[in-house]
Amino acid sequence: MRLGALPDWLPAAPSKACLTAHAHGPRFEWQTNFQVRGDLVREGDQWSLVPHRLVGGFELPEKKSEAYRANFRKMLRFRKKAKSELARRASR
Repeated sequence: MRLGALPDWLPAAPSKACLTAHAHGPRFEWQTNFQVRGDLVREGDQWSLVPHRLVGGFELPEKKSEAYRANFRKMLRFRKKAKSELARRASR
């Protein structure tokens, strides 16, 4: 993904990077988003993100019933991770 020249106020160095993008309705009645994770590389005076992974986001469709369907697996994964972290903290 070619990013072009970065603003002077934005410090950048070749390294791992993450780019997040989203779209939403005019009154935030719905939202979709994703992340591209990869390596930030310099090509002369231009920058690019070499993608390694695409990560889907937490989607907010217009209908609430669709929100559960779109995010159910993610909610289960987040719950499992949270329970594991709580158990780990409790065992300290």
